[in-house]
Amino acid sequence: MLLHNIASRHEWVTGHMWDLSLVVDDATRRVYSGFFVEERGIWSTLNGIRDGLERGLFDRFSMALAVPARLTPRESAFGGPTRPQVERVMVELGIQMVAPDPSVSKRNARMLRTLRNRIPQELAREYRDDDVRVSRANGYLGHFWARYNTSQAVKPVEPSDAFVPLGPEFLEKVTEQVFCLKHEARVCNGDLLVNGSRRLAIATLGCSLLSSGDRFRLHEYEDGRCVLFDGQDTVAEFHVRELGRPQ
Repeated sequence: MLLHNIASRHEWVTGHMWDLSLVVDDATRRVYSGFFVEERGIWSTLNGIRDGLERGLFDRFSMALAVPARLTPRESAFGGPTRPQVERVMVELGIQMVAPDPSVSKRNARMLRTLRNRIPQELAREYRDDDVRVSRANGYLGHFWARYNTSQAVKPVEPSDAFVPLGPEFLEKVTEQVFCLKHEARVCNGDLLVNGSRRLAIATLGCSLLSSGDRFRLHEYEDGRCVLFDGQDTVAEFHVRELGRPQ
């Protein structure tokens, strides 16, 4: 069970350049996740994988798109390389990352050309005003993919589904514990030092009992929420945007 993450930057609506991020089934060409973002990156990749898991756990994943080598300030307050975060998620889920196959890349390119022709025309018919935001266009895509998969997806040779179903409680737990950015953190001179350089004052975290040299794992979520862990125990929770950007 192989899924591909592909994307295309295009003027999907007149005057708006967005990235269309897709997760596509290798065998059937069904789209399991497809949404617009202002600019693709770590969160669009992780959210696409998360959407794929709504169907169930799959075996392999190919990331056939370019993302920034390092996490941008827009994505993370603490920075760090991008790909290891994706690879870490795959390891925790038990999914193998595979390199893009040239023949598959050609199929993906043909698919994207079709979508670049079709989607702008449909959006232009649906929304005749000039104020079309990403969220509004994504609302339309929900209906579009249902029709697209019905007309364009290939019928699988084997009728059985290769996805391993995940219950809603397990999926919620996976979302909380896996689909985040994980950073190394330690206490140094009254500060929480994240990734070896980014500092947060201990006093602002409400953790006065932390001692110099203590080491932790920090989970950072897309909305700026952060949770500090010692093993499985939660040490502190805070919102990095409320504290201001780390020094």
